[in-house]
Amino acid sequence: LLAGTVPIEGVSIVAREKRAELLSDGWSESDLDEAAGYLHIPGISVRAPALAAAEQRLVSAMHDPTEGGIMTGLAELATAAGVGVAVDLGAIPISPLAHRLCQRYNLDPLGTIAYGALLATCSSNDVDPLTILWRDLGWPVVVIGQITSSTEGLTAHHAGQATTFPTFATDEITKLFS
Repeated sequence: LLAGTVPIEGVSIVAREKRAELLSDGWSESDLDEAAGYLHIPGISVRAPALAAAEQRLVSAMHDPTEGGIMTGLAELATAAGVGVAVDLGAIPISPLAHRLCQRYNLDPLGTIAYGALLATCSSNDVDPLTILWRDLGWPVVVIGQITSSTEGLTAHHAGQATTFPTFATDEITKLFS
């Protein structure tokens, strides 16, 4: 499951670091203020949903996908647990503003620093209780995939079609500074 959206911190960095350039390109101050403000709304702390899930014993693993984005976080989670992961790329929530800012700088939002989101694994019996718990805390939550055997490795699909599991040698945000 994924609590939150991606890439919260990445979008904020882009809006703050490239503000003058984006304004000169015709971006609105309100859009840039909103994106820069993602650090606070929705915020980058995942403490509340992580503690609540742990206290209720609803999760088997959790990970905050920071450097390398959501896809690197999923790969790290799978590697640490010695399992495979099948992910539905279309299920990963990315706001329209995040899409636009990432597209402007040719950043893949799936590989851009994603602090502000929380990945979790749980038994199929705990999906609904965990979803309800997180939504009661005000967190959007979505099932983005499932754990598979380690022999299946990292797999992805989009709109029902198998596709390559996106990997990133470095966080996409580094493109802003190269």
